[in-house]
Amino acid sequence: MKLVQILLPRNSGRRQEYDYVKEDLSRRFDGVTAYLRSPAEGFGRQGAEAANDEIVIF
Repeated sequence: MKLVQILLPRNSGRRQEYDYVKEDLSRRFDGVTAYLRSPAEGFGRQGAEAANDEIVIF
């Protein structure tokens, strides 16, 4: 068994995109777990640019 986490940006009003990802992963791998209620805080840096975001985990 392997554990893979996919971190997606949390965009309010985009619930349909999460539903698509959830259905696709479930179909491909016979199951999926999604943590949608409590977004995690993310931080990223690309060159000199830094950004904070909220993410959900699939």
